[in-house]
Amino acid sequence: MTTLNDVELIIQRLGDLRGKVAERQDELRDADQRTEDISWPCAAYENVGAAVFDSGNACLVAEPPSSTLWLSRPILEDLIKLLPEALRGPASDWFFLHQLVHVAQGLGYHDFRVLNKVGNRHETMRADCDADFASLKTLALMMHIDERAHSTDPTLRSPHVRHLQTLLDDLLPSMIQMDPNIFIPRKRDIEIRRIFALLLLRYYYAEAATHNRPAPNSSIFPWWSDDFSECYVFIGQVNALGRGRVRIEQAALKLIIDRIRSGDIDGAYKSMSEFDWPSLDPDTLPSRLIAR
Repeated sequence: MTTLNDVELIIQRLGDLRGKVAERQDELRDADQRTEDISWPCAAYENVGAAVFDSGNACLVAEPPSSTLWLSRPILEDLIKLLPEALRGPASDWFFLHQLVHVAQGLGYHDFRVLNKVGNRHETMRADCDADFASLKTLALMMHIDERAHSTDPTLRSPHVRHLQTLLDDLLPSMIQMDPNIFIPRKRDIEIRRIFALLLLRYYYAEAATHNRPAPNSSIFPWWSDDFSECYVFIGQVNALGRGRVRIEQAALKLIIDRIRSGDIDGAYKSMSEFDWPSLDPDTLPSRLIAR
C-alpha cells in the first residue's frame, strides 16, 4: 500500500536530481550534446510535483518555464507498488528524465494525441525511442560523474558504457513487466516496437561492456513487415545495420515479438541474443552514431 509520503519522497528525490542535472549541464553537454534535451528543462523549471491528471495516459504536464513540472502521481504510485525497493529510485529517475526529453521536443500530452491519430504512429514512437536513449544515457553519465567524483581510481575515467549496461540489465526488464504499465504498455504494436528497440539497445551495450565492441550512440528505431519477412533497424535516422534489411529468419523475428507481446521479456531478450546482429563500425555507421 503506497502512502502520500512514499510519493513525496520520490518527488523530493527528483527535485534533487533536477538540481544536479542543472548544475552539471556543462559537463554533461561536453560528454554528449543531446543531454541538453534534459539539462535545459532542468534549468528552465524550478519545481517538481505530482498530480492526478484528467487522463490516465498523461505522464507529465509542464507549466510555463520557471514554474513546475507535474508528474503523474498514479505512475509514481505504480513504480512504488510494483518494483523492488532497490529499483524504485532509478526507475523514477528514468521516468522523469524521459518526460523531460518530451518537454524539450515540444511534445505535450495533446500533441501526442494528435500525432497518434496519424498513420501508424511512427512519429510518436520515434519521439519515445529518442527520449528513452537520451534519458538512459544521461542517467548513466550522471552515475559516472558521481562515481568519478568519489574515487581517485584512474580506471573510472572510462566511458559511461558500464553504467548504461547495468541500467539496461537490471532496470529495464522490471520496468517493462510492470502491470499495469502506463509508461511502457505492451497492448499496442507501437509499444512492442519500442520495447524491441530497448532490448536491442541492451544487447549492443552488453556486447560493448563484455567484448569491447562498438555500441550505438543514438536511439534505435525498428521496423518489420506484417509477415515478418522484412526487418530494418535505424540508429538515429540512419538505416544502420548493413545499410539494408537485417537478414533474420521470419520465425526468429516472430518469436522475439510474440514473447514481448506476452510479457516474457527475459525470453525475448534470450531469443534476441541468440541472433548474430550485425556489428557496428564506421564502415556501416557514421562515427557520431557510435558510442565513445
